[in-house]
Amino acid sequence: MTFDSLVEDLEAKNDLYLGVRRNEYIDIRSDVFLDESIFAWMPPEQIRIGRKLKEGALSVREQWHHYTTEDGLVMDKALRRVRYR
Repeated sequence: MTFDSLVEDLEAKNDLYLGVRRNEYIDIRSDVFLDESIFAWMPPEQIRIGRKLKEGALSVREQWHHYTTEDGLVMDKALRRVRYR
């Protein structure tokens, strides 16, 4: 993805998480919970988030819709296993 593709037609684009790649994990720098998709397709041990993002996720728990086959809601599992800064 190029910088140009990120900035053209901004008003039509969805919000995204800002992440920084570290050796062991992706550090999600955003403090606002947008969507649970990243937590559904990435192992939670490879994600680091802040407390504000966690609080935001918990505040919209009724909107979570990704499930695992063995543990129920993906976000319940993810919030127990992600790294926190």
